[in-house]
Amino acid sequence: MATSERPSHGARAIVVWGLGTLFLGLGLLTAVMIGIVAEQVRDRLEVSEHAIGMLSAVFYVAYSIAQFIGGIMLDRLSPRWILGISSLIAAAGCVLLANASTMGVTVIGRVVLGIGLSTSFLGAIYLARIWFPPQRFAVMSSISQLATNAILALMLIGLSVTETIPPLHAAMIGMAVGYVVLGVAIFLLVSRPGHAAAAPQGDSDVGIGSQLRMVVGVPQFWLGTAFFASVFGVLIAWNDLWGIMNQRAYGRTLEMATALTSTGAIAAGIGGLILGWISDRLGMRSRITQITIWLLTLTMALVLFLPRLPTAGVFVLLFVFGFLLGSNILGFAQIGQHIADNAQATAFGLMTSVGFLTGAGLDYVIGVLVGEAPPAGTDIAISHYRGALIPLLVVLAIGALCSVGLKDRALPPASATADPLPIQTAE
Repeated sequence: MATSERPSHGARAIVVWGLGTLFLGLGLLTAVMIGIVAEQVRDRLEVSEHAIGMLSAVFYVAYSIAQFIGGIMLDRLSPRWILGISSLIAAAGCVLLANASTMGVTVIGRVVLGIGLSTSFLGAIYLARIWFPPQRFAVMSSISQLATNAILALMLIGLSVTETIPPLHAAMIGMAVGYVVLGVAIFLLVSRPGHAAAAPQGDSDVGIGSQLRMVVGVPQFWLGTAFFASVFGVLIAWNDLWGIMNQRAYGRTLEMATALTSTGAIAAGIGGLILGWISDRLGMRSRITQITIWLLTLTMALVLFLPRLPTAGVFVLLFVFGFLLGSNILGFAQIGQHIADNAQATAFGLMTSVGFLTGAGLDYVIGVLVGEAPPAGTDIAISHYRGALIPLLVVLAIGALCSVGLKDRALPPASATADPLPIQTAE
């Protein structure tokens, strides 16, 4: 079957893809909720902000390692089992965090949660890839990001309007219940489409080693990964913790800081959708990624070094910043055109693992640089946080330089399956 002729599966595709998107949304909500209640965690454990940053790093290290393994398994096993079991593991992690009273138990809870959520982002992207025509891949992936970011932003806006910060225990138990319900739904409804089930991707002739060699031997994979890791690493580091704390350094209330951060989340979803549509429409994936990451690097410099702006100006600047951060979703379509079908989940898993490890490293480094922060609302506090966030700019600059070498492929690579899925693009 030609790539462009692969059929859509209507309502069934929407349901399966929707469950994957819901898993992604719950994962993002959980990560940001932990950032919102970070002060409660710090007070409960009586630790410093540096220790809170280390907890975020632990989470993303566990997430990244498990995500790489999950990508390999998605190429070989049913997504029903991979995603369903992952959701239940995430529920267990939330229960541990809800009841943790020591640093040791908190670390274990973060590790378990990281393992459980490791396939949430990858799963949503992978289900969009196998259930929809390739020409709609970037758009459907972007819609997943937009939907989850919109839900997140509405929650954050609601919290800021009501000036309510939920108790840590209640927030985590609520998340755990959500993961259990979602896990059951995934077990009942998620599968591969009929044509993919007829030609299992876990072909006995293609071993795990062969899958990895298909991926790591492609130079464009590494350049695309550098783009994705720089943009996505900055995105999760900013949204996970430092966006809120940076706004707090300006003397803004926690509710206002949360609302400002939610602006970036909404913008990232909108940006991913628009940029994904342009990428699918024009087929010039490399050119779109190059333009957006250079603009993003410039905007990051403005975020850090512009003089103090009025609140309206901050909202505009953070919206533009978030819009461009949404371009991370283009990384999947960019590398997908260079990787054979039966190794694409492996490629996506490895790429996203590098992205999350980049975010974990940024969380840790910024936490070290922040150390004992000066009193909020003072000029020294603002200067202190600006200096601590410079690693974000450095990582984006590295990604921008690597993006110069990105290229598009007119024809998909050979595949061991009968239905090659990588997206055809114009030179």
